[in-house]
Amino acid sequence: MRWKPTGEPTVRKQRDKWTVRVEGIDTETGRVRPRQIGTYPSQGAARVAGSKATASGDLSLARGTLAWLLDRWVASRTDVSAKSKLQYEWAAGHLKAGLGQLTLDKLDRDDIARWLETSAAAGKLSRRSLQICRMVLRAALADAVEEGLLRRSPAARVPLPKVVVREAAAKDVDAWDDAQVRAFLWAVAEHRWGGPLRIAVLYGLRRSELLALRWSGIDLDAGTVTIAGGLVEVRGVPVWTEGKNARSRRQIVVEAETVRVLRSHRAAQLHERMQAGSERQDLDLVVPSKTGRRCRRGTSTRRLSGSSFERASLG
Repeated sequence: MRWKPTGEPTVRKQRDKWTVRVEGIDTETGRVRPRQIGTYPSQGAARVAGSKATASGDLSLARGTLAWLLDRWVASRTDVSAKSKLQYEWAAGHLKAGLGQLTLDKLDRDDIARWLETSAAAGKLSRRSLQICRMVLRAALADAVEEGLLRRSPAARVPLPKVVVREAAAKDVDAWDDAQVRAFLWAVAEHRWGGPLRIAVLYGLRRSELLALRWSGIDLDAGTVTIAGGLVEVRGVPVWTEGKNARSRRQIVVEAETVRVLRSHRAAQLHERMQAGSERQDLDLVVPSKTGRRCRRGTSTRRLSGSSFERASLG
């Protein structure tokens, strides 16, 4: 049996003793097999033993392990959006849990194929999730090849499992017909965000684009609206982003009724500014809070629910 560690030492109480063990895998069968380092009379002694095992280098995430490579690769992705980087970190976390302790020179095609098969059979990851994990793994290993850390990538030709237990979440998104659009516009006509919502439903703005829309990007005389980016949340922190691609960064021409509604929205917003007084922040946002601040995703969800939308009868 070829055993390889997949985690850090953990201390557990067993009757009147304390044990230290490390999660690992039998690389020949792919089965999870923890290995016990030892049994100790006290929790303190067990923790010291675990620390020594980690410091020895045999169980650490030291330079040269896949976990080290993945962490370094994710940190180097400075040319992607915050949400994309968060997705890379998520995928790297799964990979490190299963393969992270393996050194690059010991990582082989069978290790990767076995991890994919095990993950697919366990029902923890969908096919799309496995694709993302494999993409991150391939990219990180390709960088290692370019740097001369590896002669070739063991992940280059590893296929996805044919059978994946967990099915992808179904996305039932039905386009509204004309009657439903009219009902929605009627329902939001008196809403505080009625003007921006009209743009969103008629011209297909994402929620992040709507929350990031600025008056400096709107020319009411010319009847144009410029979409330049989005406002998203990453780990609860608002993050301004650029569009995903050139098509996301666009200018749209709006019809006369939308221009009229936006002018009304602008006038109401100026009135709010006067009422807010010194508490008002001016971020030039088309969809701000009543004091001019950014609206968070949860706030916008609560604002967009209630009786006015129930009246639309959109189901």
